[in-house]
Amino acid sequence: MAIGEICSREVVFIGRNESVADAARLMRQHHIGSLVVADRTGGRLLPVVDASGARGPGGR
Repeated sequence: MAIGEICSREVVFIGRNESVADAARLMRQHHIGSLVVADRTGGRLLPVVDASGARGPGGR
């Protein structure tokens, strides 16, 4: 099985300075469990944020 068969082709990005609430909203809106974080000024990709990280400290 190829990775393309199980992954979404649409990649959803969020800026590194956006809030955790914005990240959670985007994941709910797109029915996904992770986002790619982009540094728009440097044009580089940063670590992926997943749903557990978007709940904030203590998992709330």
